[in-house]
Amino acid sequence: MAYKISPSLICMDMLKVGQQLEIMNRCADYLHVDMMDSRFVPTLGLFPGFVEAVTRGSKIPVDCHIMVEKPLDYIDQLAAAGVSVIVPHAETITTGAFRVLDRITACGCRPGVAVNPATSLEAVRPYIHKIRRLTIMTIEPGFPGAPYIPEMAEKIREAARLRRELGLDFEIEMDGSLCSRNLKELKEAGCDVFVAGTAALFGNGPDLEANFASLKKQFEDIEYGC
Repeated sequence: MAYKISPSLICMDMLKVGQQLEIMNRCADYLHVDMMDSRFVPTLGLFPGFVEAVTRGSKIPVDCHIMVEKPLDYIDQLAAAGVSVIVPHAETITTGAFRVLDRITACGCRPGVAVNPATSLEAVRPYIHKIRRLTIMTIEPGFPGAPYIPEMAEKIREAARLRRELGLDFEIEMDGSLCSRNLKELKEAGCDVFVAGTAALFGNGPDLEANFASLKKQFEDIEYGC
């Protein structure tokens, strides 16, 4: 099964943005941007101006995970900044889900939806045919470095089964605390896109390119049963 790596830019070394962006352009499949408003989650994340600067220097798609109470306030601005994928939370779009997803599509971006650990996939089933990305939060959102929630592997398996049953082709993404201890379980559960933060990528020494090589080697070892 193929995999894609999406580095979490909130975990990068902000003193080396340009240098690290060059490496990620060569080694990653997506760039993952977390936006937070300190309301839906109790912390602040990256901001639209940073996103615009990143997209100017990016040669790969930028996906924006918006942990905000009012996602419609950000969609047009992010689309204009050049984002490829916009992923609001199921918990924030509720009765306006179709309007939000249609707006993302109308702006020329791929729509996604993220679900918190305690949110059932039944919450997104009415509009799951409209999304191109399903993000399963594997930590409580808004807390980078929070502990991995092992029960989320079963939710990923459930999402993969649902995708097969409905004949859909959305990507399944995990987001939160990826590391060598859970990578195999998540990949075998059916995950396609892996958000790599401190534990999997940025916190493993100053040589980011070597860290990418190490992470990819772990995927290859799983693929070939090493």
